[in-house]
Amino acid sequence: MARGKLALGLDIGSTSVKMIQLKEQRRRGVVGYALQSFGMKPLPAEAIVDGALMNSTAIVQAVQELISELRVKQKEVAIGVSGHSVIIKKISMPRMTQEELEESIQWEAEQYIPFDVKDVNIDTQILNPDANDATGQMDVLLVAAKKDMINDYTTVVSEAGLHPAVVDVDAFAVQNVFGANYDVPENQTIVLINAGASVVNINIVANGMTVFTRDVTIGGNQFTEEIQKQLNVSYEEAEALKSGGGDPALAGLLCRNGGGLHFRQGLPLRRDGEDSGSVQDDRDPGRRAGGNPQSLSKHRNRRPEVRPAFHHGRSANGGGGDGAGSP
Repeated sequence: MARGKLALGLDIGSTSVKMIQLKEQRRRGVVGYALQSFGMKPLPAEAIVDGALMNSTAIVQAVQELISELRVKQKEVAIGVSGHSVIIKKISMPRMTQEELEESIQWEAEQYIPFDVKDVNIDTQILNPDANDATGQMDVLLVAAKKDMINDYTTVVSEAGLHPAVVDVDAFAVQNVFGANYDVPENQTIVLINAGASVVNINIVANGMTVFTRDVTIGGNQFTEEIQKQLNVSYEEAEALKSGGGDPALAGLLCRNGGGLHFRQGLPLRRDGEDSGSVQDDRDPGRRAGGNPQSLSKHRNRRPEVRPAFHHGRSANGGGGDGAGSP
């Protein structure tokens, strides 16, 4: 990535494509970021189904329209992926350097991921590089993403005339944004939630380290469908009501009946005075432990690459691991 330039942020979601361009600012020696431009384009129904790109032509067209409308000159772009094609695990390995780890992980990863290692892109990060462990072991964050999914997303980016410089994990990208905007004491536990139209990314951060990640296959679409069914309105009207618009009379009815909304499948909405309980998606037990990802600005001095991008800036002091930190 060119020095001094931030990559475009491109979110290819199930119902829309979002593009954002930031500008780096320095005030009193502190680096910050300002919004330079933002745009969003809707996608046709079922353009993306369960993370699979079913209508690449429509996605490419949406990206090209955003480039034109926002008058974007930057070509390098960062995208994010999530879902069942992405596996995140914290594993224990004999202590070694990052270079040695990158050479050996191809042989070690097979026992930790449910896919053939030939079919995935693998990246690693040593979580506690400075720890003095008498056992000779170290904690390692392992991320594996299916190559066919990565190729699908990077192909539509390239066909739109952009260069995919970074492929991050959605949960880590949200953590990057949070870390760039807030100073959080390390002794606090924070839950970061990215709610999309079809998937919700959950990232629990404790003591500066991600201890739990999960992608829950429910999102805004299910809320819209439930509103549509209970109020007997069109999908478009239900979507407008969910967003705070639509017919005022129907909006008032929705507010009065809001405590009664529920889902027969998926994640239930909590009724007034009722405990919703913890939320877990047992269909993807591998999505447990994550790490503090490297912010996009830190990629500027690296050779552009396409892989799950993340980085731990602090050493691990316990927690994490498969199943650890589960709420």
